[in-house]
Amino acid sequence: MIRVRFEPAGFEVDAEPGEAIMDITDANPAAEVPYSCRAATCGTCSGDTPDKVRLCCQAKLIGGPTARVTLRVCED
Repeated sequence: MIRVRFEPAGFEVDAEPGEAIMDITDANPAAEVPYSCRAATCGTCSGDTPDKVRLCCQAKLIGGPTARVTLRVCED
């Protein structure tokens, strides 16, 4: 399992390697990730790491059993 934290909501959930971030946010509205298109065309689901911005609808988790991921929802 990979521990995923969504900021600024502070929501955390365990997920499987290979799971799509969008599927996690569908199942967990408390993650508070806004989106509408699911196809990388609207740009509302942006999440960032310290040096990169990615669209959640295009991202999948990778990592081993002790991995931790923090995603920060960018403000418009």
